[in-house]
Amino acid sequence: MTNSISGSKVLNGKVNLKGSYSLSSYFLSLSGFSSLNHAISNTSESYGISTLKELIANKQNLKEININFSEDWEVIFAIPPLVYKGYKVNLLYEKEEAGNILGIRGVANLCLVGPSINGKIVFQKELKIEDSLKIDGSKMPTDLFIFTVLLCLALDTKLTVLNVPQDPRITVFLRTLENLSLGNIDYDPSNFGNFSLITGKSLDFSIDINIFPSLNQSIFFLLLSGCGGVVSLLDTDPSLLLPINSKLNNLGVNVETSSKTEIKVWGVPSLQEQVLNIEIKPYPGFDMSWGLLFLVYLAFFGINASIKFPANFGISRFVFDLNRLGASLEIIQSELFDTIIVGKGSIKGGKKIILEERRFVLPYLLFALLMPGKTTIVNFDLVKTYYSDLLENLNLLGADIKPS
Repeated sequence: MTNSISGSKVLNGKVNLKGSYSLSSYFLSLSGFSSLNHAISNTSESYGISTLKELIANKQNLKEININFSEDWEVIFAIPPLVYKGYKVNLLYEKEEAGNILGIRGVANLCLVGPSINGKIVFQKELKIEDSLKIDGSKMPTDLFIFTVLLCLALDTKLTVLNVPQDPRITVFLRTLENLSLGNIDYDPSNFGNFSLITGKSLDFSIDINIFPSLNQSIFFLLLSGCGGVVSLLDTDPSLLLPINSKLNNLGVNVETSSKTEIKVWGVPSLQEQVLNIEIKPYPGFDMSWGLLFLVYLAFFGINASIKFPANFGISRFVFDLNRLGASLEIIQSELFDTIIVGKGSIKGGKKIILEERRFVLPYLLFALLMPGKTTIVNFDLVKTYYSDLLENLNLLGADIKPS
């Protein structure tokens, strides 16, 4: 599917975002342990979330379930409740990097003896080898951390976590486990805490929760204020977006957070002589894809900046493609970091963008909406696959997106 976007069009309005993909996956997974009714509202909508729901339901009542993984990482959260119910689950993948998704193979080795060969990881309750496990939460990505908690819950493995970060996604999930008498969490003044999973409990519980919006999608819409209009996010906790709001304020963009549930942003960044130095890291609540959105924003406006990404983030091809679209970016590679030097480019419309990887869908879409003239987007169906509610919100703001 190919669509065209007329960029640099002033966008104005208010948007309501669907819930976080991560939190939706966590709580849908947790709900799969109990046969009682649950009230989980504002879950995100995507192909991965739909597939996750279908896998957990297992309406065919299969005893052995194959889960094919590519880029829809949400589906791996079907594994814990299925294992808890006694099913054998085979996680299948074709690419080696897919086998390392979230570091899941390492968790499988910690908890299981089952085969973990190229292309397949086996999860089964009978393969459990550890009755207790202790991990350092500060050294694990958020999604991997929650997956580990859920897998230990499925295996009835006593889990102790040291140095739990105060990521809002982690906090709301662990507090829910505590309220269900399935765990204890204790944060100390240093912003880290300890968590222990309570085993040997009956898992007949009911969940009632409203999922807060995806923070990376929130950033996407905040940066659309660069089109010259006023964009407001509703039902959003401004405190969760503080790291990004402060960066926008430093660039001269207006960010109003007078309401506890609304953020209003307007204005464009002002060019500055001094170089803005940014290190891309997973702020609490954000995965590192927020850095791609911010890179696009700075590249479009030609803000003097030095942006440091982890070397394993794999950003070089994206940088080269932004230069093709008129940006002025230089990449300096080292063993630990890829540093992007942003300069003043010459960005013009009439270009073609091909969408291939999920993590680049929103950054490319942001660039097309900021860029003057008409941009052709190939494989536009990926937008609908991964961000089904996005187009509705963009249309509300006045975006000009049409099939071509």
